[in-house]
Amino acid sequence: MSGLKVSIAVHGRYHAFDLARGLYEQGHLAQLATTYPRFALRRFLPPGVHIRSAARFEIWRRLASRFSFV
Repeated sequence: MSGLKVSIAVHGRYHAFDLARGLYEQGHLAQLATTYPRFALRRFLPPGVHIRSAARFEIWRRLASRFSFV
C-alpha cells in the first residue's frame, strides 16, 4: 500500500512529532494537527510537513495551569 496517508492529531507534543517526522520521511504523512504554535514546530519537523496549529488552546491550557480562574 504505497498510497497510504496518515493524519496525526495531538494535544501538545509528546512523541507525535517524532512519529510525524518518520511518516513524512517515508512519504506517508498527510498532516499534523497540534496545539503547539507553528513557529515552535519548525525546530522539530522538516520543511514541507503540512501543519494545522491551534495554538490558542495551548495558550489557554498553560494559563489555566498557572492561574486559578474561579
